[in-house]
Amino acid sequence: MELDAMRAMRTASRVSPCWRPEGGRRLEGCHLSGPPTLRLKGGMDQNKLMEFESILEQLQHPEATAQQRQHAQQFALMLQNPVDLSEIDEGLLSQKAGDASGKRQLAVQKRMAQLQHILDHSRSATAQVIACNSLTALITNNWDNITIPHVEIRNYALTFLFAQVGSPSVPMYVVRAMMRLLSRVTKLGWLQCDVHRNILADLNRFYDASVEHYIMGLQIKYDLVEEMDVPAQTRKEYVLKRHFLASGLLNIFKISLDTLQKLQTQMIPDSRRASGLMDAALQLAIRCLSYDFMGQSNEETESFFLPVPMQWKAEIKDPSLVDLLFKVYYESRPPQSSRALELLMLFISVPRFSLDAPAAGSRVFNGIKDIFRGAAGLVERENHQTVCKLLGAYRDLDVVGRSKKVVEYTEWLSLAANFTIASLKSVETPTNSLHYLMLFWWRLATQGRSQGSGTNLLARIVAMHQANNDDSESQEKNTQGIIEKFIPEVVNAYILGRLDSVEAAANGRIDDPLDDVDMLQSQLELLPVIASNQYAAIGGWLTEVLDRTSKMYEAAISSGAAGPSHMLEKQLSWLVRVCAAMIGGHYTLDTQIKIEGGRVLPTAVMGTNMQEGDEMVDADLIWRMLQLMMLIERRNSALNLGRCDYRLEIAMLSFMDKLKQGILYVDAALEQNKESDEDSGSRYSMPHFLQSLLGKRMQVNLPKEVYKEIFQRIGLGDHKDVLSILVRKVITNLKVWADNPLVVKETLLMFATMVQGPAGGNAARMLLDLEVTKSLLVNHNGEHVAFLSYPVNAKQRTTYYLTLMQLLVTNPEDPDASGAFEAFLHPLLSTMAYLNSMSSLRTEEAKFAIIGLARDLRGIACASNVRLFPILFESLYPSYLPLFTRALDVWHDDPAVTVAVLKFWMEMAENKEERIRFDAAFPGGLLLFKEMSRSITTYAHHLLNQGPLPEGVDAYKARYKALGVCMASVSLAISGEYVSFGAYTLYGDQIAEEVVSVLVQLALSIPERELLAFHKVATSFYSFIEALLRHAMSMVIALETNTVVKLLQFLHHGLANALQQNVHILCARSIDRFAAFLFRNKHRQTSLANRMRLHMEQVPTLLEDLQLVLLKQIITDEHIELGILSHPLLSLILASESGFTRVSSKFVSNQPAEERASVAEAFGELMQGNHE
Repeated sequence: MELDAMRAMRTASRVSPCWRPEGGRRLEGCHLSGPPTLRLKGGMDQNKLMEFESILEQLQHPEATAQQRQHAQQFALMLQNPVDLSEIDEGLLSQKAGDASGKRQLAVQKRMAQLQHILDHSRSATAQVIACNSLTALITNNWDNITIPHVEIRNYALTFLFAQVGSPSVPMYVVRAMMRLLSRVTKLGWLQCDVHRNILADLNRFYDASVEHYIMGLQIKYDLVEEMDVPAQTRKEYVLKRHFLASGLLNIFKISLDTLQKLQTQMIPDSRRASGLMDAALQLAIRCLSYDFMGQSNEETESFFLPVPMQWKAEIKDPSLVDLLFKVYYESRPPQSSRALELLMLFISVPRFSLDAPAAGSRVFNGIKDIFRGAAGLVERENHQTVCKLLGAYRDLDVVGRSKKVVEYTEWLSLAANFTIASLKSVETPTNSLHYLMLFWWRLATQGRSQGSGTNLLARIVAMHQANNDDSESQEKNTQGIIEKFIPEVVNAYILGRLDSVEAAANGRIDDPLDDVDMLQSQLELLPVIASNQYAAIGGWLTEVLDRTSKMYEAAISSGAAGPSHMLEKQLSWLVRVCAAMIGGHYTLDTQIKIEGGRVLPTAVMGTNMQEGDEMVDADLIWRMLQLMMLIERRNSALNLGRCDYRLEIAMLSFMDKLKQGILYVDAALEQNKESDEDSGSRYSMPHFLQSLLGKRMQVNLPKEVYKEIFQRIGLGDHKDVLSILVRKVITNLKVWADNPLVVKETLLMFATMVQGPAGGNAARMLLDLEVTKSLLVNHNGEHVAFLSYPVNAKQRTTYYLTLMQLLVTNPEDPDASGAFEAFLHPLLSTMAYLNSMSSLRTEEAKFAIIGLARDLRGIACASNVRLFPILFESLYPSYLPLFTRALDVWHDDPAVTVAVLKFWMEMAENKEERIRFDAAFPGGLLLFKEMSRSITTYAHHLLNQGPLPEGVDAYKARYKALGVCMASVSLAISGEYVSFGAYTLYGDQIAEEVVSVLVQLALSIPERELLAFHKVATSFYSFIEALLRHAMSMVIALETNTVVKLLQFLHHGLANALQQNVHILCARSIDRFAAFLFRNKHRQTSLANRMRLHMEQVPTLLEDLQLVLLKQIITDEHIELGILSHPLLSLILASESGFTRVSSKFVSNQPAEERASVAEAFGELMQGNHE
């Protein structure tokens, strides 16, 4: 099939004509004067209206009882649904509604008429806003099912809003609800009808009426952008967002900027309302620039990279617009002043802003300097926060600064440094503002190290063309020196401010920033880069602060004073995190690919920016951290003091995480030096460890004494001795903090990265040399590691046993031959034997044991390789695996048990690295699949017996999650190709057919929209179907006809609506398999071919429907890869060429007359390529 022909079809085709109301009417506009024009039959009389108002008013009435409010809430929800058919006259019902669809149409129209009557005649604002919201929900829920008079509703909403401008009788929240209705109808009809896309022109009439109408028009556009920019859940919604971006959003943005320019030139005479108009224009401009331009997420990011389309950049280059925003800032108060700066912040977030608009960039530079110089408006909290954010977004300071004289640039940096230092020291400064300031100095610190980057190269070109500019090379050195002058003060202010925040948080003045770990980490990641060029001075000062605080802490412990020690522990938490960031933040980890002997080998390669001698500063900090670690253990063991603040332990884990990288690399370095010594005897290759502990060296090779000097400075032995301290700390945490899930989780995560880190197998082998590790592999159960005895840690058990198995797998002594693996499994098998002996598993003791076993064995299975997996299975079968089927039978109603057990089976089913291999005389694959299927069918039959879930139950937690795991397990087993399903059939075993049938039945019971809303479940379902159609087509064909038909309809729905690419690809592949089977068996008379033809007779148009949805996506969705759709479309055409002829003919006839010839020609080229 010719992909070029498909691309031609994209160009030739256009959006289909808009829907026309009955009688051929097509409303192209609306009259905004006079009362609303929508008139629907079947309203209500005055008594009925008063009854509605009386009920709805109870929602706001202060003296209403709880029962009255609940009744009113139920009544309000009822208004969002069609009326009950009993409320409609039977004669009218039989006359106008012959089928179920017609009855629903009539019921919706009746409800819409009631809601319109409330809007037109009610004097209750509560009733009006509920009616408006209900109408919005009613239209949304029924848009695809019935004919909605959407153009009339749109005109009604526009006329209502125009008429109510400035009306004191209508509260603003009613107006807002009507705006939402207008925006929703516009969104739903945007791709269907030109009238809805013309709303931007219709809103221009608001601008000519009055300033109040002007403000209303801007607010409507703001609401429309909000409505369009919600996260897309389906592919249709994604296409809608991109279409609105391409065809409507820029015009809205231009209107907002044009309004700002008119206000500047005083073209809008009503000065009394100018402030309100300014505010509306600012909010609209900010919302437009906050749109999801990448089409990925609507969540706010703080990268300060605004990828606006190219044509947008011309709109923000005007220097007078920058002047206007600073003028608004000076002449107004928050929130208007802060919004002016926020819009400016978005401007400078556009890449190359100062390069493309140097005049505007220079005015931004001068405007910020003036704010700093006069501290204008900075006493206002909102203004201060926005100025911090403005600095965080200021990517082009280097560009503009190089065009200024050194004196001017120095003054700017001095003012920025003073502002930063004062803000960092203040405990009242919000954490996000701290992040923006640190980001600003991070950029300044890095600009001198990236002189070869495009931005700096262009900056130098700009600087060279400045008539009054100093020598560029001299200025570059001067500016870098100026920046480095302020950096120690900035870093010290940050650290001191965080220490002072401890007391402020204890007094309740601020929220404790230590609790916001994500924000804290984002700040600390910037710190080592900022401090790198002044690390010796900053490190020396940090050492002094750490020594002073540690001595105070030791004294408090010795005196038994709990109060002071708690405050000091929080301060030490900050200092430990800062030290960890400094030690570990000097390096970057990259992966390079090497090819040796035809094998592709990924290798960890690290880079650093440390200066000569800085590694000794790290060594001093490491020594103090390890001493503090021992002091903490002493404090935790003191009976009169109890445990330390858990946040100090979390901070210490962050330090351990950074330190272990260096230790692991030192081992590799020394081994490498040992080999090099045998050859050269003088010099040794530089190891990757230098990234974390040694720092940057100009020479390629270093003497091995440098490595030893690091640990001599630390004074606790060699690198293996220090590593032993870390492992013992891990074990201690798992015992002392067994009841704290956060500490347990972070400890196990650090331990896992220690074993599975970039050093790979070398790291695991080094850990295996330690006695403490060997002891852990022998004594690993709950008797020796206390965290396993707490149910709250259940989710962490898998990580724990996965990490231990990683160690066991890399053991140089073969765990298979030595019996180490069987010994490792023995405690778990003993627990399973105990559970087998219990008469009833419906006890809390049994429940906890089952969950623990399932999670433990899942971790073990995950790390099992081709040598150990057969041993694992043979150890569990046949004595112990039936226990899990029994557990699912007893605990089928408890997701904690079902999900844990089913995830164990999912891990066992995966044939990664072809590990499921057994002796030819042992049917291990068949037995494994059979035992898993027994467990799944046992659970699935319970779900079928339960019926639909009660209303209000979390469907994902109660059913969908476990069902998704079931489908994923069977999918992995089918795709693993270690089971010959024909063997079951040959010997009369129906287990394979049963598990497939029951899972398909349950999966198809999930509503289509809910299925796509849960991405993991959708992925499992469509992977399951794709695996069946690829490897077990006969099982699908053997299903009941209605089941096969519904399954194919789900594929159609997924292909048409799935937003996630992996789901979309799975649907396309499944359709390809299905259509290919039809084509290859078109003339065959086998039992499978005949049965499939019987299925297809029930849905004669299905192939054409699938062809149509593929065509629509090929033509309308330019963001989808044509290669994904070309193959399934080819298979569908081959399966039914006559059907495709009808589809293409109908498609061509629906195009505008002037475009039919080009579309028909594109179809001809498509089929010509097909026949060739």
